[in-house]
Amino acid sequence: CGLPSMKGFVLARHLLGISNRIEKALSVPPVSDDDRVWMKTCLVVLTGSAREFILNELGIRDANTFISERTKVWSDRLVTWRESQMMPALKGSGKVAMVSGWKTSLKESLDCEIGEGKVLSEGELACSPPVEPAPEGPAFRMKGPPKREGTKID
Repeated sequence: CGLPSMKGFVLARHLLGISNRIEKALSVPPVSDDDRVWMKTCLVVLTGSAREFILNELGIRDANTFISERTKVWSDRLVTWRESQMMPALKGSGKVAMVSGWKTSLKESLDCEIGEGKVLSEGELACSPPVEPAPEGPAFRMKGPPKREGTKID
């Protein structure tokens, strides 16, 4: 379908984000205008505290804005926000690691959204090349269950 090679979980996370957008759009009561803005971007892959911090606390509605800022800036703000939310403090480099993880998720989702490709029709999927058969040879043959010495089978 023209998508660049990527890890399966990256694509899965992105597709789950799209699923969340659809579910939110169909939810009752309808989403607010503010929700519609962030749902159009790859920020939809954010969950839990990441979503609350980035969308509500920082007011960011564009992934590039979050990604382009230095991690230290966001990690310092994260500490203050967690304190105000009565959340436990992050130890060691936890605050930096958390923000870095969020940035990575957003970069991967952004790559999925801006990548070239097309949606394949059902007919195109049915005409896809056959899957290659499993390799043959002694290393690939199925072996029976392990034999246990000294056991008696009636």
